[in-house]
Amino acid sequence: MRKPVPGLADSGGVSFRSVNCPTRHPCHHGHRLSPDENDDATPSAQDTTFHRTAGPADPARSRRIRPVLVPHNCPTRHIRHRVRLPRLDPVATSAALADATFPLGC
Repeated sequence: MRKPVPGLADSGGVSFRSVNCPTRHPCHHGHRLSPDENDDATPSAQDTTFHRTAGPADPARSRRIRPVLVPHNCPTRHIRHRVRLPRLDPVATSAALADATFPLGC
């Protein structure tokens, strides 16, 4: 389970800390997300920080806008999943954009 916290590279963004292992954050390597130890190094902090941008409206929730998460250091990619594994992929279609939206409790 992950807990949203202020971004490690930019406090205006969001990072996700592991509840069970609080020094681990999802980090991207080769456009795949995996838990990584936070060593406060700049590249590591940039790889674990995401920015919320407005995604499409969610018709199931009275048109509430759901956020899309954009990596701090890869602004042309969004968090999506492929075969149930989180990745950073470019988003070129409305279906892909809808797939890149997530409800966040932060």
